[in-house]
Amino acid sequence: MVDNFKEKAINWDKNPVIVSMSNAFQIEMLKNVNMSKDFDIMEFGCGTGLAGLNFSSSVNSVFMVDTSPAMLSVLQDKVLSGNIHNVKILEGNITDLDLKESSFDVVFSLMTLHHIENIPEVLKACFTIIKDNGYLIIGDLVEEDGSFHGEERVAHCGFNLSEIKKMFNGGGFTVTSLYKYYTVEKPDVEGNIRRYEQFILVSQKMTD
Repeated sequence: MVDNFKEKAINWDKNPVIVSMSNAFQIEMLKNVNMSKDFDIMEFGCGTGLAGLNFSSSVNSVFMVDTSPAMLSVLQDKVLSGNIHNVKILEGNITDLDLKESSFDVVFSLMTLHHIENIPEVLKACFTIIKDNGYLIIGDLVEEDGSFHGEERVAHCGFNLSEIKKMFNGGGFTVTSLYKYYTVEKPDVEGNIRRYEQFILVSQKMTD
């Protein structure tokens, strides 16, 4: 598999736009879910761990999943240098990993879903590994004109909020909260500053 983030990984944490997005997402997550010391959580599409690593001191364990070896190498260095013992790093797609059923209290991801073609497959995998009443939380782009990634091709140019809510509800989750929470400012390919809205979707695997 080609590592599309190989060249980006080394400077990923130095990008102020990416750091700001991560910080804003973490704040919104904590507004919606009270992290508990006995929680086992997972971040897929974790990159260098800008979001998930910050929860390690608040929970029992953090599983961090990504397809980029370069990103995970940076994350591994941070885990070792920080002497963090409750983080497990896994390389691969969440749909392909052999994970125990009903093992996570919270699964979350930031700016990953728009890279994924088959979202129902991801929802199915998440439904399997999340505990009853556990959370699936997504932060991503509101539907945009495709300029956010410039020349890079992605599976989805953001999401229509009504449609993604319907998709999650159809995947067995109950969407408890969905709203716009942040605006990213970045230049397009012509150097013009553009504004892109982000949303957070909070859903639960509800029991009868």
